[in-house]
Amino acid sequence: METVMSYFMLNPAFYIFAGLAVILAIFMITMPNPVYSAIFLVLTFFCISVIYITLEAEFIAAIQVLVYTGAIMVLFLFVIMLLNLGRDADLVEHSGPMKYISIIVAFAILIQIGLAAKVTVNIGEKGMFPIEKIREIGNTEAIAGLLFSDYLYPFEIASILLLLGMIGAIIISKKRSE
Repeated sequence: METVMSYFMLNPAFYIFAGLAVILAIFMITMPNPVYSAIFLVLTFFCISVIYITLEAEFIAAIQVLVYTGAIMVLFLFVIMLLNLGRDADLVEHSGPMKYISIIVAFAILIQIGLAAKVTVNIGEKGMFPIEKIREIGNTEAIAGLLFSDYLYPFEIASILLLLGMIGAIIISKKRSE
């Protein structure tokens, strides 16, 4: 039975872009300017989408780029510009003992990740859509078939809720400008 770790050993692009995503995420956290942090977050999103491509999930990779890099980052940059967080003088942090506690917690998490990497994880039983069937019909067709048949009502309810949220945001912003 094929394990997840044996798959990752055969795919070095996963390790390259996973390492790059971790480095870019660290840069995102450590940047004093929020605009630079947002740029590093965009680069991290692109690395994650490449990881999805190496895992043969092309549709998820495209959605990652369109939704997160496109829509969410535009929202983040809008909020950054609206709050005028570009000034570094106002962003002073007083960490105190929390700095040392967070370092200890980070090392504990790294140890747990290292211990978890030693354990072989089975992919599991083949379900309704094994990888052979997905390769045959394609990722997009498999997701669309489920989304528009079994999950049509939750999909429509989510789209109506998003539409109502957008209309509410427009009404709130319009009242403030008047």
